[in-house]
Amino acid sequence: MEVQTYEKLAVIMRYPLALAGVFIALRALYMAFKDGVRASRLRSGEAKYGAVAMFSVLPAERRGKAQRIPILRNGCVGSSGASDVRIKGMGLAGRQFDYEIRSGLMHISLIRSAGVSLVGKRANEEITSTIVLAPGEKLMVGRAVIGFEMLKTPRGANSPAGNKVYRLKGKQQ
Repeated sequence: MEVQTYEKLAVIMRYPLALAGVFIALRALYMAFKDGVRASRLRSGEAKYGAVAMFSVLPAERRGKAQRIPILRNGCVGSSGASDVRIKGMGLAGRQFDYEIRSGLMHISLIRSAGVSLVGKRANEEITSTIVLAPGEKLMVGRAVIGFEMLKTPRGANSPAGNKVYRLKGKQQ
């Protein structure tokens, strides 16, 4: 191949590669913005709709800092955008499990049971389609260890914590 042909090809290939780089950067900015909006909705939901518990998410290899996520009385956990609690990069399915907090216990209904196990004292228990966790107990899902802890919420006459079930949009179900 002649040097001139090689130089022409190099100039021509520069533009698609630059365009791909710009696309990747714009997609990353869009996803960061979308996650920021989701996080601000969760934070406002904590005060407005009564977050009642926290998830403590830690990588299974125990490297890094645990991430604390406020959660409402019910929702879905997974890695997709359709999940109420989104945990990316730790091997969770798009929709891994649904949860509901009743009487201070978390009732988990598994959507995908593969890669789910209990951690700690209950490590040898058999996993069925429904798991009940008490505060302080942990669940291993994919490469994430998810701990559950209750928050102390006020139970006044106007407090959303006194109502049965809330979603992020504030509609009672």
